[in-house]
Amino acid sequence: MTPFPGPRVIRLLPLVLVAGTTVWADVIIKMKVEADVIADPERGPQSEPCRVSIPSARTGDILILTLGADRVRLDRPAMSIILRLDQQRLSFVFPGEKKYASLKYPIAYQKYQSAMWLGLDPGLVEFRLETLTGPEKTSALGRAAVKYSATMANDLRTRWRATFVLTTDFPGDPGPVLALRNAIHNLQFGGSGWRGLLPLAGGLPLIWEEALRQPETEFKYREETVEIEQREVSSGTYDVPEGFVKIEYDPACIQAR
Repeated sequence: MTPFPGPRVIRLLPLVLVAGTTVWADVIIKMKVEADVIADPERGPQSEPCRVSIPSARTGDILILTLGADRVRLDRPAMSIILRLDQQRLSFVFPGEKKYASLKYPIAYQKYQSAMWLGLDPGLVEFRLETLTGPEKTSALGRAAVKYSATMANDLRTRWRATFVLTTDFPGDPGPVLALRNAIHNLQFGGSGWRGLLPLAGGLPLIWEEALRQPETEFKYREETVEIEQREVSSGTYDVPEGFVKIEYDPACIQAR
């Protein structure tokens, strides 16, 4: 892997007040996406239409993580996801429709489990770690890092692989990022995901690649960090804008990842 030039690193600044607005020296992380698109979930023909419809991230999309103290925001096309650990709240914000959905955190994931898994023995759905290799020393964005590879499977013969590069050379606490990523993953899997099987604690993923494996092919999703910087952002960055209308979170209409 050819290292990227390292970005300028600024020391984390203390809390300051500017023109009466609270600002933070937060961490901004930009990532590019490469994805094989599987058909997104849809409502049945007899169901009510979606109040909002958000597809999965596509190849070429740029994702932006903004990390503060006990809070993190992920911006992607048509949607922002905000986790406030201090308020125990995960919010999905849809700027184009001026709407939002909000879930209490920690989340009761089973409520959002796919209909195809309902009634199945939980042991069939639960994933197990089949292989794990690493840590292998490497570098990315000019930062020291380690690389892992893993494969996971369950008794429904659903198989995934994951390759990820982690760094601890990072100006901030990656804990809120890990919590947000785990929440998105478990919403996707109705609480029966495999991400918790991986050694992710304490590191920031600079590269994340996962793939749903098939007998003769696989469907891949990849995020690669291209920039990390620190700058002051308004504390309102982590709040739902005033005037937005609250709607129910619907996993058939909103792709969290």
